Amino acid sequence: MEVKYQKGYAADYYFPARNTVGFQADKVEDGMFVRFLPPLPEDQVEVDDDKARWPCFFPSSLGMVTTWGEDGVPNLMPCGSTSVLIRHPLCFAICVSYAKINTRYAVRASLKSLLAQKKFVCGVPYANNDMVNSIKYAGNISIVSDPHKIHNAGLEFIADDHGPLLTAMPLSYRCNIVKIVRLGTHFLMLGEVESVIVRDDVTKDNHLKWYSYPDVIKVKTEQHA
Repeated sequence: MEVKYQKGYAADYYFPARNTVGFQADKVEDGMFVRFLPPLPEDQVEVDDDKARWPCFFPSSLGMVTTWGEDGVPNLMPCGSTSVLIRHPLCFAICVSYAKINTRYAVRASLKSLLAQKKFVCGVPYANNDMVNSIKYAGNISIVSDPHKIHNAGLEFIADDHGPLLTAMPLSYRCNIVKIVRLGTHFLMLGEVESVIVRDDVTKDNHLKWYSYPDVIKVKTEQHA
């Protein structure tokens, strides 16, 4: 199976890292590199996938978005653009590319089933090596190339009306898409949570732990002292 481009994923973020891609700056201001982006997506076209990366560092929560594809094929899309928007009613936002720029910004096969069904399941993953490997596989392989991508990612599921319910996820949310906004390269989809599924081994003695705020360490250097 040929994969032209590998998207990386790490549960722990470091910046800058060895694979951090620099970008050509328009100017330097207060010791910072600044680049201005054209307002229209067609003017942002870069053939090279690495050069097409956003010139910023903004880690976000990853959601394991599942849907039923054509002919009932179970589909999984790890979505790095997942956010909680509203507490009541609880709503998630996911962003799905429809752009035809390059391999990184291309039409996602999951988009068709999301637009058709107007619902999905969003699972909350956790950090361990097996899960990270599952995320990497599912994020780099399209359902078009591998109709068994969930199984081949090392995951199992239970059939659910909203989408495949991944048994490895400690938390899953059944979401109904209530609004779709077309943006420059992506569709922003607002999913209102219908119900929450919690795995039975998630208890007070075996609880989930979130790190809401990172440890920020400021170090003075000669350049910025």
